[in-house]
Amino acid sequence: MKSFSLFLFPGVVVICLAFFAQAIGLDNDPGWGKGRIAILIFGVLIIAYGLFHSLYTDTALSISRKIRSFTLQNLASLLKLFRIYWYTFPILIFVILVYIWFASSGSWTDWHSATNYYANLAMGFKEGELYLPTEPNPKLLNLSNPYDPVIRQGVRVPVDYSLYNGKFYLYWGPVPSIILVMISPFTRGRVGDLYLAFSFISGIFLLQFLLALTIWDRFFRDLPKWILALSILVLGLITPWTYMLVNEPNGRIYEAAISGGQFFLVRGFLVAVIALSRTTPSSLALALTGFLWTLAIGTRLIIALPIGFMTFMVAYRIWKTTRSSSRGLIRKLISLSLPLVLGLIGLGWYNWARFDSVAETGLSYQLNGVNMQSDSLFSPIYIFQNLYNYLLHPPSAMPQFPFLYPKEVSPVIGLLFIVPFTVFALLPIVIILIKTAQNISFKQKEKDSSTDLLEWIIKSLLLAFFSAFCMILLYFWAAMRFLGDFMPTLAMLSVLGFWQGYRLLTQKPVRQKIYATLGIIFASISPIVNILISMAVKQFGSTGI
Repeated sequence: MKSFSLFLFPGVVVICLAFFAQAIGLDNDPGWGKGRIAILIFGVLIIAYGLFHSLYTDTALSISRKIRSFTLQNLASLLKLFRIYWYTFPILIFVILVYIWFASSGSWTDWHSATNYYANLAMGFKEGELYLPTEPNPKLLNLSNPYDPVIRQGVRVPVDYSLYNGKFYLYWGPVPSIILVMISPFTRGRVGDLYLAFSFISGIFLLQFLLALTIWDRFFRDLPKWILALSILVLGLITPWTYMLVNEPNGRIYEAAISGGQFFLVRGFLVAVIALSRTTPSSLALALTGFLWTLAIGTRLIIALPIGFMTFMVAYRIWKTTRSSSRGLIRKLISLSLPLVLGLIGLGWYNWARFDSVAETGLSYQLNGVNMQSDSLFSPIYIFQNLYNYLLHPPSAMPQFPFLYPKEVSPVIGLLFIVPFTVFALLPIVIILIKTAQNISFKQKEKDSSTDLLEWIIKSLLLAFFSAFCMILLYFWAAMRFLGDFMPTLAMLSVLGFWQGYRLLTQKPVRQKIYATLGIIFASISPIVNILISMAVKQFGSTGI
């Protein structure tokens, strides 16, 4: 802990400067302005870094060695998986080509982004501002209540911008814009939101591909190869990914934010699974997990609840399985949680600096077709209607190709119709309930660490899916794109359930063949229906989607 003292003193000094800024003449304002808040956060960051530095390692050289070792180990593991499961690569390439075809409207090269919101915010960041460089219409500023669409009639405003103190802001998280600022020296012009959506959605599929290979190689490699290949195809072409990439009506800021949040969530979960599959999880891997989940929240705040459950599950797993000392346990828990705590502090300051409130993201100041300040955005009154929308609402039929189309009144298509393969997600739940009823506890299974880890993976995915789905059910607006807020975890649960069910019927070959046939049918319906719906939207456009 010697190195901690090197950071503790300057951190305390900076914090004292924030508290006594007026007394020592640094600030004439007796209140807490944004500058003093920033100084306070900077002091806290200094102390936090010193704590992490002392608990994790005492030398920069050691950090470099650990990062290099961690990277090489994971690259070796990936190369091994690629060599063993080479037959899955044609599916990977095929799915990415499908994504490109939809994102380019079938032209392969013509990419037209409907919005450039993240790029505009990045321009503001590069100028040292938190607001957008677009100036509000003076007529808008002179309205008695610019947030009321009735009063705002006749005044043109950018859709979904947030207006506060005469400036435009975005209520979406800032992480994608920060990424654009970082890569701006290597890009030409503005990077549209469609490009971000494509990159994130492709990244989600690649990560799920790797996650599926990792879980299969550890727990299910005795099953037939065709099951893995079929599952990867489902993961790639399951709704709503191609739908979200349709060039003109979709591929916007909404789709980029949703897919961006899920990309960082899945990436963090993959790192956590790999780390926890080893006897002693790496503190570096746990810190990376926390950092990635911080980026997820900083992209899509609504997934903070699923990430909270996942973080709890990782911490619980560390506590139950670690064989290190109390100091080692504390170091690992701090490695996991510190990036999240610092990230939440940073987001709180970001909100405070823009809207004078740590809890205000700009959603209530949004300029939309409804008054976001008077209407209930999240409420239990929407649950039953949304349950019908997301589970049972049927598509419309057309006499010509592509035959299916989302209904304009409610453009959401229920999972029962568009993703019947998700019915297999019920199997892991049933298996866990049966084991619980039979009093099969963790203690009774300590000798079978593989089964224990698989159950942990399933429970983590289940908690993440259920919490995200409940959040969507509470929201006043239903849309196909919101399926993306829970589909990665639901899709992985469905795949794992299909694998478990097939294995359970090993001693019953006739039933196993019937089960496999049913799985193939459901797995075929999901991508086909998803692509048909996406082609319908691509061909005829969309209303209210």
